[in-house]
Amino acid sequence: MSTSMFVRRAVAAVAGGAVVAGGLMAVAPAPAAHADAVAQSAAATWLAGELDADGLLHGDVAKTIDYALALDEIGGHQATLDTIKAGIDAKVDAYAVGGVSIAQANLFYRAVDVDPATKAGNLVTKLEAAVDNTTGKLDEAFPGAWSQGLAVRALDAAGSSELAKATDSLIDDFECASGGWGYYVGPDCFADPDDTADMLFALLPLKGESVKIDNAIARGVTWLKSAQKADGGFDNFGENASSTGLAGHALLLAGATTEGERAAVWLRRHQVAGTTCDVLLKTEAGAVGTTDEVIKEGRDLGVDPATAGFDWYLATAQSIVALQAAPAASGPLAVTTKFVHVASTASLQVAGLAPGENGCVTVAGASTRVQGGATTSAPFVVPAGVASYPVTVTALGRSTTATVAALDAKKLKVKVAAKLKAKKKAVIMVKGLAAGETVTVKIGKKKATGTANAKGVAKVKIKVKKKGKAKVKVVGAFPDRKGKATTRVV
Repeated sequence: MSTSMFVRRAVAAVAGGAVVAGGLMAVAPAPAAHADAVAQSAAATWLAGELDADGLLHGDVAKTIDYALALDEIGGHQATLDTIKAGIDAKVDAYAVGGVSIAQANLFYRAVDVDPATKAGNLVTKLEAAVDNTTGKLDEAFPGAWSQGLAVRALDAAGSSELAKATDSLIDDFECASGGWGYYVGPDCFADPDDTADMLFALLPLKGESVKIDNAIARGVTWLKSAQKADGGFDNFGENASSTGLAGHALLLAGATTEGERAAVWLRRHQVAGTTCDVLLKTEAGAVGTTDEVIKEGRDLGVDPATAGFDWYLATAQSIVALQAAPAASGPLAVTTKFVHVASTASLQVAGLAPGENGCVTVAGASTRVQGGATTSAPFVVPAGVASYPVTVTALGRSTTATVAALDAKKLKVKVAAKLKAKKKAVIMVKGLAAGETVTVKIGKKKATGTANAKGVAKVKIKVKKKGKAKVKVVGAFPDRKGKATTRVV
């Protein structure tokens, strides 16, 4: 698997004995109108299938807690939470030894309705001991807004008297000059969407308690909006799903639904559909890959649990809540192309893919990846010879089939009366069409269209004004499928 984009956080994990959690709220944002629940559900289900027998994501307590907090937030996954709880119970004593891991463990046990004071020698007391009594900062080897935000949330949940100082520290000590929140290396502050989102996760539940908190929230939301890329994603050492998931989640909680939906669409573009086009990722439906490169690598090599932590497990866990805003498709899957020309490269038009949704079109033994939009196209190299080809379109959790007919050049038969009355509708009969083929009839400057019945016959009504001899020209689905006749308009 490719190297994680989150270098800073990997360093923090080694130095501090913990890996950062995504920072998830206790209450999920309300689902957007016309949202598609499939994307979120599939992501949650995929991670459930990745849990080992011990209830953890390949032994990674931090990422398992991230996942559990997301499940608690969206609701409806109690059985999986019970499995995870057993796994965390077995590891928490050894895990909760540093400020970040202690704060994480506090949040986890609150989420599963267990008093953290009863775990690991009193996780609440340990958390308060890890927060400096004077500065309010969390004692962590590589501090930043993300770690301080975890402390604020855990102290808030515990009703601790140390909450006020920790909150002041989060606001005062980790905001960069740019207006976003981040971390310091020497005198330099580096704002990023992850840290800014984590700050918002901590402060949004405290909104209204002070002008200072409310102003910090407003600055954080403004900065996140400004940091969003044109394609909806967020950049932290490159555009990636974890940063986009966290930022999209925070924006949704803050009521920035337009930006949250854009982030959800970006995430969906990085979610595995589980189709033939996904190659070795076919069995990983619902997983979110952190970058395009990671997904491409996954198609070639699959997902290895031993190296999936950042690129797949964390990316998916931190995308789950944000995917709640993924917009639904405007209609069912459908192939709108009915006819193609023999021995050509045609485009099959596919409707019904939601914005950002990945799909796969299979025809004549070849599969092509497609991505929504309202309508998208898949190239199709049409063999020589008139024939019908079955088409299958698959997406996450759904599929449809259709038939595309390959047509060749043909002389169409045109039947028209010898005389047509001016300004009166006349019926032109065209034979030799394929069933369902559209034909255009032109007399002078007048045009009209019709569709062939099951016998390949179309009856087209047309009204002409100009009197005199007139040519009738008809064209079917392609320019070389045509016919002509003459008549007189009287």
